[in-house]
Amino acid sequence: MSECIIRLMQAADMPVVVQMVHALAAHHGDQGTLDVKTLRRDALGPVPWLSVLVAERQGVLPGYAALCPLAQLQYGKRGMDMQNLFVQPSARGQGVGAALVAGCRAHAR
Repeated sequence: MSECIIRLMQAADMPVVVQMVHALAAHHGDQGTLDVKTLRRDALGPVPWLSVLVAERQGVLPGYAALCPLAQLQYGKRGMDMQNLFVQPSARGQGVGAALVAGCRAHAR
């Protein structure tokens, strides 16, 4: 089993990430309506609202995580909130989720 690289999502990754977002929604009994255009606006647009990290292993994306800005204004603190974490069923139990969580922590710092 090869190691995962955790990196920010790129434009070429978006169709696969949209598929994974829909798979996560389906897992929770929802129907995802996200499309590439909206993901581009929110994660790669001029003022990104989300940070989307992907796990990459041998050119395949087995998972992703999405982070949103978080603020506790009363304390003067800011951070990131992990909104989504998804690992393809075929990659579960192989450390992909743990690698994504570690990547999110590093990115948030």
